[in-house]
Amino acid sequence: MDLTSYLLHPRDEFDKISKKIPMSFVEEVIEVEPLDEFTAQLPEDLPLVLERAGHGLHFVVIKIGEKTYKLLLSGARIANISLFHGGEEVSGLRAFEKLFKEQGPALIYVYRVHPPTAKAIKSLMSGYEPMDRIHEEMISLANSIIIETILGRLGEARKALKNLYRHTVDKHFPFEENLMKRYNYPNIYEHIKYHKLYREALEQIMTLAAKEQYMDMIYELLTTFDSYLKYMGDEDKRLARYIKMIINK
Repeated sequence: MDLTSYLLHPRDEFDKISKKIPMSFVEEVIEVEPLDEFTAQLPEDLPLVLERAGHGLHFVVIKIGEKTYKLLLSGARIANISLFHGGEEVSGLRAFEKLFKEQGPALIYVYRVHPPTAKAIKSLMSGYEPMDRIHEEMISLANSIIIETILGRLGEARKALKNLYRHTVDKHFPFEENLMKRYNYPNIYEHIKYHKLYREALEQIMTLAAKEQYMDMIYELLTTFDSYLKYMGDEDKRLARYIKMIINK
């Protein structure tokens, strides 16, 4: 099987793949885990290493001479591709066509992709299971927004953002605020103030999505998410300790 048949699903219109999302942006918002490195004849051997890498998202860097090709793969199918040469990035079908005109061996690096919020959940574990479960849901929804965006599924990214907002205002914040009221938490008003600021930030991010400013949407989400996590990682742990103290009296 040739590489084109292997990497492209028959229904793909390749020149539309991730047209609005440059690979240089994708590299900024993902974390990667090295999986393999080898020298090979590209068309024959890339499918083999991808099969060894398994399912999921993979970032592949292919160096042929002075040219570097970068591919984002989802389930061994291309979601994005760019050629970097002389400081210039060329995206889409043009880069893919050039791939087969190159001669000689290729140096291939394969990485497993992790969205940048994937490990944030570790800093949020408070030890109070009901709260931790809601935080895990929040992380999962934020990850979905990032993944759908970098795969070019921008309509799905907007849906995921709406789901995060609804989860925040209908479940996450009401749950915590009801807990604080039930147990007379002394820092309740400060906690609620941060809830309000985070909700307003999500509304601004939704405005960017509505304007199809997807890269700005992700930058703002990551900035907001990071700053809120720093607060939540400490304040929610204090809340959890307080609740446990009251329950165990």
